[in-house]
Amino acid sequence: MPDESIIIKNIVGSHLARKYDAFYWKNKQEIDVVVRSEDLNGFEVKWKQKIGDYSRLKIGKLKNVFCLTKNEINENKNILPTSLFLSLI
Repeated sequence: MPDESIIIKNIVGSHLARKYDAFYWKNKQEIDVVVRSEDLNGFEVKWKQKIGDYSRLKIGKLKNVFCLTKNEINENKNILPTSLFLSLI
C-alpha cells in the first residue's frame, strides 16, 4: 500500500490541476505542486502532526510557497492544514 503522504500529495495536485495549470518543480529544491495563475505559487505537502522549524521558502520566480500539513496552522509562515486548504478551492 502506498505511503499516506504520497496519496495526499496526489490529492492536492489533482484538485489544483482541475482549476489551474499545475506542475511539479525540482531544481535545488523540490515543490510538490506549482500553479500558474496570475503568479507562480507553490504548495509543499508535509503530512506530519508537527512540521517543526519550517521557514517560508523563496524559490526562483515563485511568488508564494504554502506548506500544507495535517493540522498545523501558522498564517505568518504560510502553513495551513490540508483539509482547510482543500475546502477553500
